[in-house]
Amino acid sequence: ELATVIQFLKTWFETEHIDRGLLVKEWAKGNRVSAIQRTESGANAGGGNKTDRNPDYEHTLDTLDVEIAMATLPMDFNIYELPGSVYRRAKEIVKKKESPFKEWSAALRATPGILDYSRAAIFALIRSAHPEFYHYPGRLQGYINANLTETDHENP
Repeated sequence: ELATVIQFLKTWFETEHIDRGLLVKEWAKGNRVSAIQRTESGANAGGGNKTDRNPDYEHTLDTLDVEIAMATLPMDFNIYELPGSVYRRAKEIVKKKESPFKEWSAALRATPGILDYSRAAIFALIRSAHPEFYHYPGRLQGYINANLTETDHENP
């Protein structure tokens, strides 16, 4: 218990004043977030909800990028037991900022609360989209706003 209190206080002092209320709320719910993540526009990126990911996995905008890159790959695989070759290819896509990953990443990173959505929801969103949507940022954002829905993030 003492270690948890120390961890909270350290995180609280490192958090900007405006985000401390959100941090306290997350910790009170049992979500031991280490920081309040924000989108480029300043909106809360989320990350406090339990999702279908491993509870010990720290989900960030950078780990979201790897998931986006994997979702753009044409092959089928179990999204919860990732083959090493798929993971390595996804990391390469992120590093090289290849299309359509680059466009999807920009649009999803700008979406408030994006880190609260499950891996399954992200994959379904990307894989269900028309293959040409990523060429048109406005159309892509409209598609995301209309189709990124989920009620039970932990059991999609």
